Amino acid sequence: MVAAGKTVIRDQAIDLLEWIKANRERLVMRPNDNEEDMVIFNGADLDEKGWDRAIRTALRNPYVVQEAAPASTAVFPVYRYGQLEMQRMQVDITPHALLGKIQSCSAWLSVEGSAGFSTLTGVAPVVIVDAKGA
Repeated sequence: MVAAGKTVIRDQAIDLLEWIKANRERLVMRPNDNEEDMVIFNGADLDEKGWDRAIRTALRNPYVVQEAAPASTAVFPVYRYGQLEMQRMQVDITPHALLGKIQSCSAWLSVEGSAGFSTLTGVAPVVIVDAKGA
């Protein structure tokens, strides 16, 4: 969560706000809740003033900060127009945490490289496999 104070990243204690300011190019700040009117801030797309405004917004609202990662894609079977076909889709996984532990997650699939509307876009089931039980 974006907040003033100390935290630990990779076994190193840091001041979170200073770290967020210093690592703008590789960070993304997202709303913690799925609010339609709250925007996602991609540090690589903002200048320093824009990033400072984003940090102030994130301090006033429930935001998380994450390291940016390239979009993941996978091939999924899609039944369309009476035929089964394989379609490469972009996969966005959203973990759901409670009390510091991941409890579940949801997945959103969209057509790779598509910025517009597609009937193939939507929620997909997610199965969490616990390697400890295997």
